[in-house]
Amino acid sequence: ITTEGVTKGDNVSPTSFYGLADILSQKMFRLVLNDPKISSRFLGFCRAQFCGENMDFLIEVQHSEELLADAIDSLSNIQQKYLSAESPLELGLPSGIRKDFMTKIENCKRLTLPALTDDITKSKAYIETLLLTNSYPMFVKHQMTKNVREALAKSKNEYHGLGDCFCITDPTQEDNPIVLASDGFVHVTGYTRSDIIARNCRFLQGKDTNRENTQRLKFSIGSEQESIELLLNYKKNGQPFWNLVLVAPLFDETGRLVFFFGAQVDCSDAIHTWADLLQILSASGSEKERSFKLGKELASSNVGVDKTTRSAWMWSRFRAGAGFFGSHRNKQINIDLKAVGQQERLVSEMQWKKFDAQVKIFYTSYSKYIILSADALQIRFHSRAVVPMLSTNGQIDTKLVGKNIFKVLGKHTSSRNELERAVKESLARGAAVSTIFLMSRHSLLKVDKEQVILHWTPVKDENDIVLYIVLILS
Repeated sequence: ITTEGVTKGDNVSPTSFYGLADILSQKMFRLVLNDPKISSRFLGFCRAQFCGENMDFLIEVQHSEELLADAIDSLSNIQQKYLSAESPLELGLPSGIRKDFMTKIENCKRLTLPALTDDITKSKAYIETLLLTNSYPMFVKHQMTKNVREALAKSKNEYHGLGDCFCITDPTQEDNPIVLASDGFVHVTGYTRSDIIARNCRFLQGKDTNRENTQRLKFSIGSEQESIELLLNYKKNGQPFWNLVLVAPLFDETGRLVFFFGAQVDCSDAIHTWADLLQILSASGSEKERSFKLGKELASSNVGVDKTTRSAWMWSRFRAGAGFFGSHRNKQINIDLKAVGQQERLVSEMQWKKFDAQVKIFYTSYSKYIILSADALQIRFHSRAVVPMLSTNGQIDTKLVGKNIFKVLGKHTSSRNELERAVKESLARGAAVSTIFLMSRHSLLKVDKEQVILHWTPVKDENDIVLYIVLILS
């Protein structure tokens, strides 16, 4: 893969956005289709989303094109060797039969097969366009989200703004303006807090921002639904960056919409070139997991056994080795101040995680978030995903709002005092902090220990006053 000969403004080049890969372009999509490992991943994703028939069609079409090409070669060979006047072999066929055979082969080669090939080409182009505009962007977002989620749980240094780039908007005001922003948001975008507060988040958009993505985001906000999009945004200096954006509504105890919570991750360094994106999209799983993808999910999608077997056989030529993530250990409490908001190179491969065919939406990087009041560190808002995580002795506490976060966390660790002291010292300075501790998960029969990383990030108003703390559990 090379970037030689690329010129600015080439909308299908890997560097069409001033050095950033145009990851949603048709050219990038064709690279994905032609890459065996990524195609296999994409196939599994489409089937898990109940839209695998389009990829299955392309598989069948590819096989048919190969057969048609072989048929044309075979007919030409028969014609030249056995039927033409110059053929070296004499079959002794009657003149009428030989002539009729020759005529039908010529008609097949000149009319029937070309017409069939043309229909196949048109159908294939139409299906590829459907995939390019629908399933492929979802696949890219899913893979980026999964990688970001893995990085959040392992080492948040790997993405710029991961774990500390947040804003809160107020939908009760005209145009849903930003009312609070973290230092990470300021750092990632290059805007000052006074530039940011009171503006709608669309001020980060530019001439090359995909309007379909922004319209989907607008629809989700209007519907008060959680949404995630991968947008091309622009920093204050005009530099574009790929922004993985999460927007989630925050409701009070009466169900009234109070705020929207926004989280951003700068993925630009991770997908600077085609090769970078291909690495992210091609993370392979084990043989067992690929069997799950090609078998069990198909069964849940009511795809017949014969079709499953045939597709699995056709794609078995493209199977590749598994990637992995090395293990790492930490002490029960570990304060990581330098890691907050830094930017480093993305780890090349992530461990495969099978898709749940029943899940209709993405499990986002920040699926477990809590919004705390800055003064008393009481829970004001939280995602549904944190409720089972914070359950004790098998009892799920659905009434977390109003409780002190350290009292809640204290039920899961013996190091509450140390954790509380370290976090409060950092938050008193208005600084974000990441902590790692072992959370005790109680069940009826045993107590399990699970390593949990907590990312605590202050969000501030236009006067740099901290009003809320965003807590991400990973």
